[in-house]
Amino acid sequence: MKVTISIQGENEVLKELNNITEKNIQKLNNDIKNAAIYCMGEAKRNVSRPYPQGAVDTGQLMNSITIEERIGENQISYLVGTNVNYAPYVEYGTRPHFPPVQALMEWVTRHTRAAKGNEPLFGKSDTRKIAYAIAIAISKRGTAPRPFLRPAFILAKNKLLLDLEKI
Repeated sequence: MKVTISIQGENEVLKELNNITEKNIQKLNNDIKNAAIYCMGEAKRNVSRPYPQGAVDTGQLMNSITIEERIGENQISYLVGTNVNYAPYVEYGTRPHFPPVQALMEWVTRHTRAAKGNEPLFGKSDTRKIAYAIAIAISKRGTAPRPFLRPAFILAKNKLLLDLEKI
């Protein structure tokens, strides 16, 4: 006995399977891009938290956190980060070292009443003394880490994993 099976619409079924794969790939790419955008937003939010967790002084670090799309052969990836040279010192903290007092004087000026347009509380010699005292403290203890990018990455990774489970 001979049995013959014919499948009608085989081409349509294969075409639809291919469309599903393309849709899933596009959804995957969108989910990864959204995770990168989420990571960037969380990193900026982390930097802008109130002291002592945050690290906003001039806003340069926060404004420098960006996404870079990298397109390669059969792949798309996203890099979230900053090009500010002091970012690793904020993220990981520092060992004890003696920082430049002039830079600290500028920091003290920005973080006192004078920076807000009010009458300065201190003269230049007082500002130098405060900056020097801060430099001494940093030379003994270093600076505390203020992680902003690593926690953002962990949140974005977990969000992406949840989104991928839906696919």
